Amino acid sequence: MHDIVFQELQRMDAKKELKIRRIVPEKTTFLQSNGTKKQGRFDFFVEANGKCIGIEVLTRPSHGKLKEKIVYAHDVDEFIFAIPETAFELYKKPCGKGHKRARPNFFSQEFAQPKLRAWLLNLSKNTVEIKSCFNKIFNVKC
Repeated sequence: MHDIVFQELQRMDAKKELKIRRIVPEKTTFLQSNGTKKQGRFDFFVEANGKCIGIEVLTRPSHGKLKEKIVYAHDVDEFIFAIPETAFELYKKPCGKGHKRARPNFFSQEFAQPKLRAWLLNLSKNTVEIKSCFNKIFNVKC
């Protein structure tokens, strides 16, 4: 999955979607959580278009793991969760006109941050299928 994300970053740079200055794998950062400092790492830290982007690749994501990693978003201008496209099916917003009922599962309100994004990875094709704001892909409590 890390290779898919790295290849996507290179593709975006080649197509001039992102003007990448540098990519730092496993960049260490210090996080403020409940008044204490602890050390953490971005899977990828990207400096591009005059902003800092942190990327966290989660091969086996869970709601708790996402909540634990969301504190990383405070240190960057944009924070991306790269997860398999089949993850969190019950949390995804219904697509198409045939769905009238919203799904009962929601992420908490802290996932509605505009700088929080999600990339859904197709592991069989080794591609990024969807790139969007987190709350446009998944149900988030308002």
